[in-house]
Amino acid sequence: MGLIVMVLRGRFRRHWKSWLALSILVAVAGGFVLTTASAGHRTADAFPGFVARHGYDVIVYSGKPLPQLSGLPHVTSATPVPATVSDSVSCASCRKPIDNDNFLVNEVPPGQLPGMVALLSGRMPRQSDPGEVLASFTLARDNGVRIGSVLRPQLVTPAQLEAGKGKPSPAQRPALRVVGIVAAESEFPSGGSPHYNLYATTAYAAAFNQHVALLHTYFVRLAHGDADLAGFDSRFRSPDVYGTADLDESADAVQASIRPQVIGWYVLTGLAALAALAVIGQAMARQTAAERADHHALSALGVRPAIRHARLLRNRAPWQGAPVTVAAGRAAAQARLSACSARRAPNGLPASFRSRTASVPWCWFGRPRGPLGARRWPGTSASTPISRTGQPSRRC
Repeated sequence: MGLIVMVLRGRFRRHWKSWLALSILVAVAGGFVLTTASAGHRTADAFPGFVARHGYDVIVYSGKPLPQLSGLPHVTSATPVPATVSDSVSCASCRKPIDNDNFLVNEVPPGQLPGMVALLSGRMPRQSDPGEVLASFTLARDNGVRIGSVLRPQLVTPAQLEAGKGKPSPAQRPALRVVGIVAAESEFPSGGSPHYNLYATTAYAAAFNQHVALLHTYFVRLAHGDADLAGFDSRFRSPDVYGTADLDESADAVQASIRPQVIGWYVLTGLAALAALAVIGQAMARQTAAERADHHALSALGVRPAIRHARLLRNRAPWQGAPVTVAAGRAAAQARLSACSARRAPNGLPASFRSRTASVPWCWFGRPRGPLGARRWPGTSASTPISRTGQPSRRC
């Protein structure tokens, strides 16, 4: 174990820079792959998570209150949301007029408001202030409504709604200041007309509901979602109901529009993973080749593996202050080198050549041969001529 630690320490001193660069490469490539995979996962789960927190199954539109709605089978909750009807709406800070046909001022109960909308920016309105409202993100996206914008809807009375005309009253044109931007499930684009909504306070309802026309809407949750919608429609019949909106179908359309983005993120993740594997594999191959450079050089000289390892320990090991096991390894390596060095050049060569190569451990070079099987010695090649005296023409 001590020899292994010793070799690792020696390699670390020599290759720590390249190891650090390789570690940074692995971290950056792996981080990019994980980031793209996480982005795809978040994109796929974003809207389903929003629906789970703020979603409903169906919206019922009626001209009169429907208290019996919450008692129908498979209905888990029915939230009443009265909405004031307006003839027009003006906004001085908007970049284009607001479509009044799809505009409503909703009066959500304060306890149900956080569960129906998600606050994107700003703050919740003070329920005691009739002039504070929340605006849907569609108003901000399409009309330029922002926090601080003032909208003035022209409310109509029931008589004006029935007659279709009437003189507008300044008292029914409140100034509503936006204090927050929110998102609701019904406002996401699903292929139909966009919805532009304001969410007013209880003080606003107390000030205007007795004098203006109201549209009664109910946000309904069913026990089994879309599966109970057919039974809900068959059991619920009333002449005062204007219609219903299937929010589950709209949610499916929104999720279908998001799916190509999810696929794109996952494709990018796969391509990034392949590129990362290729780059890291090439870098590791080059690093391995660099660390084995000495082994190839010694092998070309005919050095046996045992002697290569001994040379590695002798050149790279920090012998000073090493433990007893390291000292024992050094003694064993030196003993092998001594036994190997005891083998001198063969007696077939002159003494002068043997004296010049006395320090060469011949067992390092094995038994090298030329192309035709003739023996050759270090410092010579297969084409090196030998003089009549037996000495090679080139010095070793």
